[in-house]
Amino acid sequence: MSIDQLTAEALALPPEERETLVQTLQESLSNEEEEHMDPEYLHEIQRRAEEMRAGVVQGIPHEEVMREVQRIIECD
Repeated sequence: MSIDQLTAEALALPPEERETLVQTLQESLSNEEEEHMDPEYLHEIQRRAEEMRAGVVQGIPHEEVMREVQRIIECD
């Protein structure tokens, strides 16, 4: 199965199943990275992720962040 086929099948899943798939894939990558991370940094990442999941904070869309970065760069 190609990555395009896999992507198409994943996108056809219901939102809840796509979220589970994303979390599983992220965890599979995170486990390798976590072995080399500072424990304080890892704790901060986990705290922020939990705040996002709980709805305590909202993320900022990538496009909005990039517009703000560009605005700041142009002002310098």
